[in-house]
Amino acid sequence: MAAIRASALYAVLNLTVVRMLPVAVAFVGARLSKIFMGWFGPRGLASIVLGLVYLEQEIHLPGEPTIRLAVMMTVLISIFAHGLSAMPDLYARKITSLYAAAPEHLPGSTRRIGGGIDMLRQFLVGAAVSVCNIVIHALVMAAVVRVARTAGAKDISRQSLRLIAVMVATVSVLMAAHTSEVIVWSLAYAIVDAAPAGADPVYFAFVNYTTLGYGDVTPVERWRLLGPMTAMNGVLLFGWSTAVIFEVLRRTVRFGARPGSQVQP
Repeated sequence: MAAIRASALYAVLNLTVVRMLPVAVAFVGARLSKIFMGWFGPRGLASIVLGLVYLEQEIHLPGEPTIRLAVMMTVLISIFAHGLSAMPDLYARKITSLYAAAPEHLPGSTRRIGGGIDMLRQFLVGAAVSVCNIVIHALVMAAVVRVARTAGAKDISRQSLRLIAVMVATVSVLMAAHTSEVIVWSLAYAIVDAAPAGADPVYFAFVNYTTLGYGDVTPVERWRLLGPMTAMNGVLLFGWSTAVIFEVLRRTVRFGARPGSQVQP
């Protein structure tokens, strides 16, 4: 526990004083917000790169577990701290306060910045919903594999009935999980008004998630990237489910064929 507290304290100092102070010194005399530039810098990316370089070298130094813990704490705190404080229109407001001759005020710059902010907003929303669905799927996967392992370990006279019961239950639970994940996407569509007026968000989410591609409903212009991100999330989770189905089938058949099992058709 003491090591965790020390690593957390180091991570906070690393993301604030250790980084923001040199950035402030480097931007002395510049007409930029030093706090803004110091806070929204490389964030935890540098810690990841340096941590990977250290691990790949396999240098066994004293305190190596502490170093790894400090890197993980820095990246974890950076994800939450910078993610929660990264408002899409924050940079745009900073630009409007710049002096008139700033490069950001050149013709076309505002349009490019606005498009970048819209894209960033779509990626953030899509990534948040995707991570939520991945967590749901991971919990369901762990429960399915655990139940299948328990059911396969029991001695049942008719192994074929056990196989049918286990597979029907597995596929049913996975279908329920996918349905709940579609509902999560539909809620996100409804919250951000991604579906056009009069469209059913649940139907729209189902079409995107299953990659049917009917084309009868398309997202509004400002949220058009959510459709492909929904499809990508669905394809990955369907592949994950397929792998789990085969794993459950393999475990069930293996337990049924073990020595001492009474295999009856």
